[in-house]
Amino acid sequence: RIDGEMTDGAIFIPTVNLDLTDVYGHAIIENGILTAENIRANYGKTHSRQGSLKIGLVGDVKPFHLDIDVNADLAELPSILNRVIDNKQFKSELSRIEHLTGIGTGKLILGEKLDDISVQIDVSEFNLRARYNRLPHPLAIKGGRFQFKGDKIRVGDLSAQMQNTHFSKMSGRVSLGQTAEVDIQTGAGTIALSEIYPWLKKHGNLAESLKTIEAVNGSIAVSALDLKGHFSSLSSWCFNISGDIQNLAVKTTHLPKPLVLPQGHFKLVPESFILTKGRAQILDLKTDFSGQVIGYMEGVNKLNYSGHGKIGPDFAQWLTRKIKIPDQYHLKPPINFKRLDVEWNRSGKIAVAGSMTTSNGPTVTADIRFTPYEIDIRKLTVHDDASVAEFVLNHKSKAKATDLFFKGHLAKATLDHFWKKNQFLEGIIKGDLQAQ
Repeated sequence: RIDGEMTDGAIFIPTVNLDLTDVYGHAIIENGILTAENIRANYGKTHSRQGSLKIGLVGDVKPFHLDIDVNADLAELPSILNRVIDNKQFKSELSRIEHLTGIGTGKLILGEKLDDISVQIDVSEFNLRARYNRLPHPLAIKGGRFQFKGDKIRVGDLSAQMQNTHFSKMSGRVSLGQTAEVDIQTGAGTIALSEIYPWLKKHGNLAESLKTIEAVNGSIAVSALDLKGHFSSLSSWCFNISGDIQNLAVKTTHLPKPLVLPQGHFKLVPESFILTKGRAQILDLKTDFSGQVIGYMEGVNKLNYSGHGKIGPDFAQWLTRKIKIPDQYHLKPPINFKRLDVEWNRSGKIAVAGSMTTSNGPTVTADIRFTPYEIDIRKLTVHDDASVAEFVLNHKSKAKATDLFFKGHLAKATLDHFWKKNQFLEGIIKGDLQAQ
């Protein structure tokens, strides 16, 4: 038995290439095993203390165990992880981390055989800054927990900030099996879209679907965010993000001016974008609404809108030209709609159902379908002091054919207040009729 103090010692652990210097502690050698207590040591700029050590000195199978508190220079963490983790995908992502700085406190545990050392890293508090080249700006992370054990990395209760985008109460894990899988959840956060959108637009898998959206400004207050996927296939990640829009402005080639959304609650998943309790303004259109965009990652397959509001002459003129409504069907603005449901799909089909009034005009309830070559008014009712009427109309522009069904009484004065240019009626119609 040998009992003494280790001073200014050095320990090299070959399996993980860990070179400890300035080792101090109380050591005992007995039965071919060195044990040491209350040791302290350095690894580069990382300082450790209050450790215990056991090393087998003889025999084919040498026991080994190191358990030590560390005050770590986090710049050295990627190189350690790179040596102890045998996963190509994870190492590829690790190589994307540059200019890592920061400190952390925690515990390092190594064991249990000298020729087959497992590594456990527990960090209870840290503060770091790094550049991860998949993100557009440097990332700062602080607080929380980090653990590496076996084939899993776990983090919890983190705060992260990238310029004006920030999140709190982040947690997640990385599973280092045959494929490296990531699962991340966050609490509250804010995304500054003017900083994030230009980067999203350059992303190879999103560039095509976002090419018509020129700019996005404003921010979103995220209430929950879940991400899950494989490093090898970032485009197929699953995500579920919800929160609230804050003064969003979207400039797109589809609209004549930026679309302004001061408020709205949203949910974003790979298949669709859903917005409720929304408020929007463009030109002289103002509306409170809910809506859904389906297939947005493929260039938008379908749009749904349900809301109420007011359409002024500028937006009315742009809309009638955009969807190629014939001049004789232009409504007389301003148009107030109490409840309007609109559905659009990529083929050019548009469905409109709701109730509206025009300037000093009648109350009109309608169910209408538009295609590039057909207007199908399935039901339209008109009511004011001069008229109570219901009619159905189908107009096919290519065939130059129109079918009309009418019942009730309808006065010219009513249509003068409804159509911008009343070319349909002089006088009054009364009764039931059908015409082609």
